[in-house]
Amino acid sequence: MAEGLVRNFGHFSRFLETISLSHGSTLNISEVARECQVSRKTMEGYMSILEDMLPSIRLPVFSKSAKRGLI
Repeated sequence: MAEGLVRNFGHFSRFLETISLSHGSTLNISEVARECQVSRKTMEGYMSILEDMLPSIRLPVFSKSAKRGLI
């Protein structure tokens, strides 16, 4: 399944190393793509592989709504 999506294992390996450094922080896909020397589209494909295989999930950034207060 994922083997066909990862055509350049060197780039995917670099992606795994780079993405592990941003664990638990806000993810800037364009910046990670630039560090890995791949396109943003390729980076999103790599992210979907991790999400499909379940070692990774994306959480939306928490932002306090101006209309609601925290209880």
